[in-house]
Amino acid sequence: MAVALDYNRNMRSYEGYDPTRFIKTSSCIADYLDRATPALRVRAGTDGDDRGSIDFSLELTYDLGAWNARFKIRGAHGSYILPSISDVLDNVKAGEYVSYGKKLGFVHAPDAFSAHGRDVLAFLDRALASRRTMDAHAQWGSACAASSATCTSPRLR
Repeated sequence: MAVALDYNRNMRSYEGYDPTRFIKTSSCIADYLDRATPALRVRAGTDGDDRGSIDFSLELTYDLGAWNARFKIRGAHGSYILPSISDVLDNVKAGEYVSYGKKLGFVHAPDAFSAHGRDVLAFLDRALASRRTMDAHAQWGSACAASSATCTSPRLR
């Protein structure tokens, strides 16, 4: 700290100082600041009023013989259409800060969500896990059906 203060007072006395040289933050520090700043902003309370109040709403539509579900994520100041269910679940697992727009941004921690919101997250997590299992089974099953070899399930040891 003392060296930094001395440099600020007497920068011309330091070897390598050039007043015409462009000063910028190194890329690794800039990347860290980009990742850390939103989370620090929430911890400091700028967006922290949403803690425990984030929730979901669901809109079901039936069109041309097919059901569609659209989720919205809601905070105290606004709601936004959820662009990706799997991204939200990944962000909660990683504790990531995500901004959905000008009126909603928060660290995706379980305590940021209402009790109903946590229930919806648990449901969506189970649904996504089931879908991935079915997709893997369908892919594995179709690969076996296409080959002439006999397919057996792998054995656990």
